[in-house]
Amino acid sequence: MTSHSIPKILLIHVGMPKAASTSLQKSLFFSSKEIEAFKKKKSNALYKLATLTSYNFEKQKEDIKQEILKQFSGKKPAIITEEMFLYGRAEQKEKFIVYSSYQEIAKRLNDLFPNAKILIIIRNQLKWLPSAYSEWCKAGFLNHRQFSSFADNLLEAYQTGCNTTYNSLKYDIIYTNYCDLFGKENVYIELFETFIGDQEASIRKMMDFLGIDSTKVLESFQPIHSNARPTVMELFIRKINREYGQSNIIKRLKKLLGCESTGILKLIQSLPVSNRRVKNTLTEEQNKLFSEHFASSNSRLKKLTGLPLGNYGYPLK
Repeated sequence: MTSHSIPKILLIHVGMPKAASTSLQKSLFFSSKEIEAFKKKKSNALYKLATLTSYNFEKQKEDIKQEILKQFSGKKPAIITEEMFLYGRAEQKEKFIVYSSYQEIAKRLNDLFPNAKILIIIRNQLKWLPSAYSEWCKAGFLNHRQFSSFADNLLEAYQTGCNTTYNSLKYDIIYTNYCDLFGKENVYIELFETFIGDQEASIRKMMDFLGIDSTKVLESFQPIHSNARPTVMELFIRKINREYGQSNIIKRLKKLLGCESTGILKLIQSLPVSNRRVKNTLTEEQNKLFSEHFASSNSRLKKLTGLPLGNYGYPLK
């Protein structure tokens, strides 16, 4: 395999999901002529990086690295953006969703790209949970539709020490983990709330962090105010990607379909699509318990970074 050089400026955006990731990708990363962004549709390298077992990753890591780098010319700042980096492999185990270690993924990223810069965007956990739940229902990850029982399951998972979504909502741990690996000066953390409040100002700060002139970058920037609801076909494609992998989708579809369309129709009909939006809110007791759980983590992050978490209702001690 041809060896490709790592771009001089490489930014890795690791999420959070449901924290302006789609807005950044559509309005900046994939639209700016001043930046080269890795395109997942052309490769499943990021999926492999995040989901392979340790043994298989060690065997394939150089191939994965070169598969990623071959998309970059090396003449422009490069960006890798992938929400999965804060989750990894997802599995349904009884009523909990269990994830592989995001710390392990961070180590893999550092192994492949030790001089990269890291972008983390976080969101108030009490607002993030309902938003993430709705997204997971749309994508077919969850079998039940009651947000209240979902929240209770997460609280139970915390009490039993289950490796769940909780881990990636302890923002102080995420931040210090990446700082330890890449150096504090190479990790930029932003609030979803401040980004949405003034997207252009936030992008200027991100570009300053990268050492890039933001003037030309902002010329092609088109602010996105809200995410459009996914179509049935988009939901269908997500489900195919999740169950059959991100590579060779056409071949896999043909294999799945065979000579009949019955399987495809059943799959589409099984998608949890609703014609109305359901407002999911935590009960007063759930809000109290989640707040108690996240308060210490948020307070530590505030002390480490000076971020104005209290201005946006983040639980604090």
